[in-house]
Amino acid sequence: MKPIAWLRLIFVQSLLAMAGSLYFSNFGDPIANIAHGNIFGWMGFEPCHLCRWARILMYPLVLISLIGLIRKDTKIAYTILPISAMGIILTGYHYIIQRVNGLNILSCGPGNPCTLIDWKIRWVITIPALARIAFVVIFVASLVIILHKKK
Repeated sequence: MKPIAWLRLIFVQSLLAMAGSLYFSNFGDPIANIAHGNIFGWMGFEPCHLCRWARILMYPLVLISLIGLIRKDTKIAYTILPISAMGIILTGYHYIIQRVNGLNILSCGPGNPCTLIDWKIRWVITIPALARIAFVVIFVASLVIILHKKK
C-alpha cells in the first residue's frame, strides 16, 4: 500500500473514533438503542476524566490527517505517531483500571468514576478498549508511513 493510503486509513479511523465517542456521549448504548428500535433517543454516557483526555488526543488527529491528505503530505505521520502513542498508553491505563480495582491512582470524580463500565461486549470490549484499538491502528499506520519514507 502507498503511504497516502495509510494516511487515508488514519483519517478514516480517527473520524470513526471521534464519531463513536460523540455517539456514546450523546445517545448512549447503540446496541440497546437498536434493540429497542430507537437509534437516536436515549440519554448518553457522561465521559469520565480519562475519556476526556483520550478525546483531547483523538479529535485533533482527524484534522491533522485531513490536512495531510489535502496537501498529500505524508510527513504529517511524524506528528501523528507521538500523539497516538500517548493515546495507547492512556487508554491502556484506563482499560486496566476498569479491570483491576485499586489501580486507579488518578483522581476521577466520585459521581463519574473512570472505573465505571457503561458499555461492554462480553466483558472484554469497553469504550476505552475501542479507543485503544483506534489509537493502535493509527500508530501502526503512521509507523508504516515513516518506515516507508526511510527506504
